Amino acid sequence: MATMTYALKIDGTDLTSYLKQSGYVVQRAKLWDSAERNMAGTLQANFIGIFPKIILKFRVLTKAEISIITALLDSSTFTVNWFDEVTDTYKQGTFYAGDFDNTLINMDLELFEGFEVSLISVAKM
Repeated sequence: MATMTYALKIDGTDLTSYLKQSGYVVQRAKLWDSAERNMAGTLQANFIGIFPKIILKFRVLTKAEISIITALLDSSTFTVNWFDEVTDTYKQGTFYAGDFDNTLINMDLELFEGFEVSLISVAKM
């Protein structure tokens, strides 16, 4: 049994401390090609594979913290290390980030609202 020492890293940067308590969700997106049902209701499709989608939910962040996170997420693709509960090990893959918002909530304290972003795998795992 592997020991979890972090939730997730992007390009080697550990994001665990920036996440909410329940701020790490791994979805297993199944991708099908030519999916349709016949008149009997039977699925006829070609299974392409499972593409991990990791949803990150960030806590309230300082200006310095949001700067680090945004710089990582703004790259077209990046390397993600995450814990895979099926294999009980850390896995590594190339991902890209979906759209996200950075909302300033207190200019005097330079605080930004927590936000949510999806990391989508570019290849099946």
